[in-house]
Amino acid sequence: MTNTAKILNFGRGNFAEQERNVADLDDGYARLSNMLLEAYSGADLTKRQFKVLLAILRKTYGWNKPMDRITDSQLSEITKLPVKRCNEAKLELVRMNIIKQQGGMFGPNKNISEWCIPQNEGGSPKMR
Repeated sequence: MTNTAKILNFGRGNFAEQERNVADLDDGYARLSNMLLEAYSGADLTKRQFKVLLAILRKTYGWNKPMDRITDSQLSEITKLPVKRCNEAKLELVRMNIIKQQGGMFGPNKNISEWCIPQNEGGSPKMR
């Protein structure tokens, strides 16, 4: 009679095989003022609007440009949203003056006082 043990691998080994995805400033970065970052954080935007806004920031400030030609398919690739939804969110951001549009070029509006964001009343709707 022998006493042997069977060793089971529960997926915690083989760390060398896992690809690591680590952000590094050497791979590029977008300069963004703290005031804009705080204003974006406090804005009552939908998830789609926020994802499209971040994608536009990446395509403009990420390349040190104030504005750029950005297609809906480029936004879709970054946000993982359908092209139609990207277009809708982009146009909503333009109507709110969070994003500027000049012809086919888009970019962030740095003048926060021009933004027209619908205000959330706060709290949940009252039950009747």
